[in-house]
Amino acid sequence: MVWCYSGSADQLDALLAPARALVPLVDGVAEMPYPAWQSAFDGLYPAGDQWYWRADFLHDLPDEAVDVHAEWARRMPTWKSGVHLYPIDGAPQDVGPEETAFGYRDATWAGVIFGVDPDPGNAAALRDWCVGYWEAQHPYSAGGAYVNFMMDEGQERVQATYRGNYHRLACKWSNYVAQSDRALWRNRGSGSVRSASLHARELRQQGGNRSTTPDNSTKLRQIVRPKCARYCDK
Repeated sequence: MVWCYSGSADQLDALLAPARALVPLVDGVAEMPYPAWQSAFDGLYPAGDQWYWRADFLHDLPDEAVDVHAEWARRMPTWKSGVHLYPIDGAPQDVGPEETAFGYRDATWAGVIFGVDPDPGNAAALRDWCVGYWEAQHPYSAGGAYVNFMMDEGQERVQATYRGNYHRLACKWSNYVAQSDRALWRNRGSGSVRSASLHARELRQQGGNRSTTPDNSTKLRQIVRPKCARYCDK
C-alpha cells in the first residue's frame, strides 16, 4: 500500500495509526519533496515498457467485487501488472458535479487495471488480461472512468466518463480548437507553426492519432468527433 499525505504534519501519526496497527513488514513512510514522490517508480517502470490499461470509477467494493479482484489477481500475466484503487472521496466532492467537466464527484474510488511488460511479444497477453479483468468487474462500477487511464474504447465510453457535462465540454473544446487554429495561422512567417496547425487539423480529420496508447490530446479529439453545433446554444 502506498500513501501520499499533504496535510499538517501534526495529524500524520493519527491518520496512519490504523495502518501501522496491522504491523506492516516495511514502514517506509517519510517526508520527501514532491518531485521525488513523482519519480519514485521511474526505475521500476522505465521508458519502453509495453502498457495496456482499463479503468472504472467505483462507489463501493462489495464482497462479490473483491472476489473478482482476487480471481483475476491470480491470473496476472507479469509481475509488473496489477490494479490500483485511488480514493477520491475527499476534496473532489466539495465541488458541484456541473461546475467542471469532471462528472464523477460522487465516486469513492478511481480504479485502474494495468498490464505491463518490457517484451513487445507479450502485448496481446497484457491486453487480454486487462480486458477480461475489466469486463468481470465492470458490473460493480459507477460507469465511467478517469480519462487518463482509458485506451481507445469507443465514443460511448468517452461520453459516459463526462456524464451530463459531455456536450458542453465538446462544444467548448471545439470552439477552443477553432480559435487556436486561427491564432496559429496569423503567424505565417513560421513554418513550424503552420506545420503544427496542419498536423492538428489532419489528426482531427482522422479522428485522432493511431498510436497504441492515445495521449490526452487524442482523447480530447475523440470528444469532439460528433458535431456539437446543436448544443452550443444551450
